[in-house]
Amino acid sequence: MTNATVTPAPTLTLLRGDRHTRPARNLDVSTTLRHSLEEHFALSAVPALVIRASSLRARSYGPDSSSFAHLRGLLVGYVVRLLASGVHVDDAFSDAVAAWGPDAQRSTAAQDFASLDNDQRARLEADVRSHASVVRAHLSGLPSSWRPRTAVRTSIVLGNGAFELRDEIDLTLGTVASDVANVVVLDVMSGPLGLYAERVLRYHALTHTLRTGVMPLRSAVLSSATGELWSRVVDASLLDDAVRDLVTLLQFPEAA
Repeated sequence: MTNATVTPAPTLTLLRGDRHTRPARNLDVSTTLRHSLEEHFALSAVPALVIRASSLRARSYGPDSSSFAHLRGLLVGYVVRLLASGVHVDDAFSDAVAAWGPDAQRSTAAQDFASLDNDQRARLEADVRSHASVVRAHLSGLPSSWRPRTAVRTSIVLGNGAFELRDEIDLTLGTVASDVANVVVLDVMSGPLGLYAERVLRYHALTHTLRTGVMPLRSAVLSSATGELWSRVVDASLLDDAVRDLVTLLQFPEAA
């Protein structure tokens, strides 16, 4: 791994947009969203529930949930962290495993990784390198002035402690301190995009708004499998849809 300074990839420029056309920072919608969620949770017949982005996955449309797919997604996530830190990734698999090392002791995935046979490990190496090349094409050259943060975690308690919204966003850019909408949240998925991806990008926008009190500029998902990028401007309508996603989930809690 070596440090490098390059021009931001076109995807990054697209996500950040034109600073002169960004809407004013919205400080009001967070309170409205929280009140709406509290009302829905108060009426729910579910006694308690921990909700994650993965809770919004429709079983028939969701990505591969195998341990192999989880390992691939985990290591691709560490590639994102390295790139966001301005590190040139020389060998995606080796560098990602090295970056994961300090955290592996606390991860149940470490046992799955250790149990891979030679063929499985070779397949995982090839997959991670292929996915990393896609991620690199989209996220290389990220300026530190854009305040990149990775693996941003959120925990929001609602319903008098009965419900918790948990989230982890792969990459967050920008600052909530700006007078205009400035923050971009991005999820990197190792599978193809589908209905699940739309719900996830809405969920990320919702949890960011509730955690910070400020509506982000954009929420996006990138498939490291296909290179497909979905980016949505965050507005009140999108956040209302995110609330409806959760209300629907309350009607079918067994999917969480």
